[in-house]
Amino acid sequence: MENIIFSPLSVGDFEKLVTKSVEDALVRIQENQNKNVSEIVDGDYLCNKLNITRQTLACWRKKKLIPFTQVGQVIRYDFNEVIQSLGLTNKGGKR
Repeated sequence: MENIIFSPLSVGDFEKLVTKSVEDALVRIQENQNKNVSEIVDGDYLCNKLNITRQTLACWRKKKLIPFTQVGQVIRYDFNEVIQSLGLTNKGGKR
């Protein structure tokens, strides 16, 4: 069944509203790509991306070579911070 929405907007005004919303969203996406956005990952993801073992990851944590956050038994990493701490590059905050 088709949903019908009644609005006091004309078709032209509605098109302008949608166009403005899409343009604003694209600007926000572009701004986020230019920032170093935090990307919180687990150890398995990090091991896979860096092609290392869990033992190597634990060793790096113990030697304080990489930043991490631990709450109880749960350990997480900011992917971009880890890359920076290892002297690697992560262009545009992307994985």
